[in-house]
Amino acid sequence: MFIEWKRFGKPSVLGVVTGMVAGLGTITPASGFVGPVGALVIGVTAGFVCFYATQYVKRKLIIDDSLDVFPVHGVGGITGSLLTGVFAAGSLGGLGLADGVSIMDQVGVQALAIVVTGQSH
Repeated sequence: MFIEWKRFGKPSVLGVVTGMVAGLGTITPASGFVGPVGALVIGVTAGFVCFYATQYVKRKLIIDDSLDVFPVHGVGGITGSLLTGVFAAGSLGGLGLADGVSIMDQVGVQALAIVVTGQSH
């Protein structure tokens, strides 16, 4: 919301609601695996990533996505899926990774799942 105010001169209700939906959509893939601190980091990250994705789609690609569906749900879901691999680690407050699996290994698995899912459509 602060970025929106600084950049466009005033916050909007639609911007606030879109930010809340971005946070919820981004934490969804990680909701059963990360702790409270990881969830907060993912939520804050979602605000920035989804805001800039929305601006890119609207201003650079000039695509009229009136409800910001792809930048909020698509990009947010991808971000949440990748960050699940990071914050699921027990050392970061998550449920923990399988024995012998590092954070980078899990992020690789998450990235592969994103690519496979994207290719299926």
